[in-house]
Amino acid sequence: MTTSRPRVRRGSALILVLMMTLAIAGLSIAAIFLSSSASLLSTAYDRERKFRLAALAAIEMARDSIQRYALVDTIPRASGTPMQLLSGAAVRDAAGDPIDGVSVNVYAAMTGDTLGGILPTVSLVAQAYDTYGVRHVQRADLRPESFSHFTMFVNGNVTAHGPAVVGGRAHANGNWQILAATQQENVFLDTLSVTGTISDQGAGTKAATFVLGSRQGATRIDYPRDSTYGWMQTAAATAGLDVNLTAANSAIGSTLGGSRIEFVAFDADADGTVEAAEGFFVVLDFAANNRDRRSATPTNVQANANKRTSDPLFDPLDRVIQHQCGAFYRRLWSGSTYRWHFIPVSSHARPGFKTLLQQTGTGRYPVVTYATISDFANTTKASAATRAILELPTARCFPAGSPYLMPAERFTAANNAGQHSGSGDVTPWGQASAAPTADGWYGGSDTTFTAVLKSCSPISAVSGCAAAPVTIAALRAPSSGVGTALSHSVMNAYVWRLSSPYNSSASNPGLVNIRVAAGDTVHLSGTVRGRITVRVDSGVVLPDRLRYAQDPNDPTTAPCENQLGLIARGDILVASGLPNRIYEIGTTNNSKYVVRTGGEGRFTLHGFLMSLRGSVGVAGDTLDFGPTGQQFSCPDDEQALKDDSNGGCVAITGGIIMDRYREFYRSLGAGGNGNKNILNDYAKTRNGMRYSGAWDRCAESGGRPPYFPVTTRVFVVRSLEVGVSRANTPSRVEAYLRSLLGKPL
Repeated sequence: MTTSRPRVRRGSALILVLMMTLAIAGLSIAAIFLSSSASLLSTAYDRERKFRLAALAAIEMARDSIQRYALVDTIPRASGTPMQLLSGAAVRDAAGDPIDGVSVNVYAAMTGDTLGGILPTVSLVAQAYDTYGVRHVQRADLRPESFSHFTMFVNGNVTAHGPAVVGGRAHANGNWQILAATQQENVFLDTLSVTGTISDQGAGTKAATFVLGSRQGATRIDYPRDSTYGWMQTAAATAGLDVNLTAANSAIGSTLGGSRIEFVAFDADADGTVEAAEGFFVVLDFAANNRDRRSATPTNVQANANKRTSDPLFDPLDRVIQHQCGAFYRRLWSGSTYRWHFIPVSSHARPGFKTLLQQTGTGRYPVVTYATISDFANTTKASAATRAILELPTARCFPAGSPYLMPAERFTAANNAGQHSGSGDVTPWGQASAAPTADGWYGGSDTTFTAVLKSCSPISAVSGCAAAPVTIAALRAPSSGVGTALSHSVMNAYVWRLSSPYNSSASNPGLVNIRVAAGDTVHLSGTVRGRITVRVDSGVVLPDRLRYAQDPNDPTTAPCENQLGLIARGDILVASGLPNRIYEIGTTNNSKYVVRTGGEGRFTLHGFLMSLRGSVGVAGDTLDFGPTGQQFSCPDDEQALKDDSNGGCVAITGGIIMDRYREFYRSLGAGGNGNKNILNDYAKTRNGMRYSGAWDRCAESGGRPPYFPVTTRVFVVRSLEVGVSRANTPSRVEAYLRSLLGKPL
């Protein structure tokens, strides 16, 4: 029997062992390589992170320098060479030690909208590099903070503020002292921040409502100096908008007598619409002996035996009241068309107005007794006529030179009836009308332009001037820098154009500089159309309304179509005059208070008003304008509080920014002892005018008046990485920043 033997498998185990050994060795080598690669990648990532964080740190270092040294206004536009804020700077760690092997450069330029329309954009480009070249580039866009962001800003302490409503952001570089009896009398609709403390002068508590809270011990916000904005004169001059009021006016042969800038808006191209570019201004110059008439302040104050002697009762026959006050009448013009006519007090007795004022019909307003309002036969009847006119609901006063005063201002002794004689010096602001009558319907019916006025003071129908005429002349605009001629030829030589297409040289649109003699002031009023910033060498007085052509908070209009920035070296004060202040007119026998007239109980201003050296407020904040019982509430919807200012209130939509705080009005005890701690004495008299501030929605959307000052604070709004190849050399950085010019964020 044959037996089979198993096959011999020699060496297979050895091969298997060798293969396993090689596999394990391969895995070990792979693990070693993987570990080495991970270490290399980690090192590479660490180096990349170091350069990226170094660039971010450089951005913050540059931002700190911009704020610390107030560099925002010195950073150039991206169209030129950028500013280098850091050059080869070291970046330090948390311990303060420099990080080895990395240095940084930072370049800065103004990008985005650089025409002053909205808040400017400061773009920073940071390079982090080593000995081998630039490793990382970071860009950051910064947004400066404009002073137009604040509804109220004070560079110091605020004392005895209130009662008042502050409708937007408020800040003080100091303490804020509130004067109020209850929370309802002081309302802050946005945050109030102060570097010091907030207190109440009377009760020792914060007697106010803070809708969005308040903050004490806040960081100081640096206030600009007037020397910072000298460049505006040069910039305005290039557009023919540097108004020099320091020299004698040879056209009327007077020395310095003060001037008024009257803003006007009219349909210059006669297309039926007043566009944003159709905003202009006229410069009215006054003779040296006529300073007070710019503000229309009465001078004849009567004593009153039945009231405190401090109560001013102005004589109804005062030349300012007779000449610059009157009433509007809605009367039939032609066919079935009714129009408004303004007739000064002194012109009511003129025969040419008799037919107009005696009209009957349902469309006329207000209804009057002509025999009463036109009887100037003697002093007693003239006083009664003045009272009847000024008690009408449409009564109003205007500063000298207003087109509405034409029937009186052209009523000279040599020209009792011919209001419109001369070489075509009377031209309407684009409003169609029928031919004027001999007694001046035209001048009081719509706004007109007259290059030279001879302002007298007539008090009867036939007597001519009661005093020597005072000359008021419009100054000619520069012959250079004007573009398309206006459709009204008479105005062309006198209307100053703000922007294209009417001013082809306005490379800095809406920027006006006004030079005033030291110690003098300029008076501003009128209707602002478009966007404008005005810088004034000295102080500013506001004799009448200074408002936009449209309500700045009307939701049906664009938020920034009209905007005014006013920068003055001195005080900006609402005048103590009839067009804006409530005054009392007395009777000749001092028997009683007759009528409170002049401006409005709620006097409205639009714009951002900034005083670089002084205050923003009202003139005559200590003056007493009448009895306590006839005061005006501001704002209208306040909780039925009637113990406000007897001079009326001033409602400002925009902002007030000042170096030193000034009280808008003062509270006096019933005996006039000036004790402002009598908070619950409702018999007190509050003099001056009460302040109420409202927010301008344009500022909320990031807009500001052209080139309006910014604070030193800047905030990062966007940060992103840039390809190294696009900005690794100075020339490429410059080209990259230039590519951002004019582009919105």
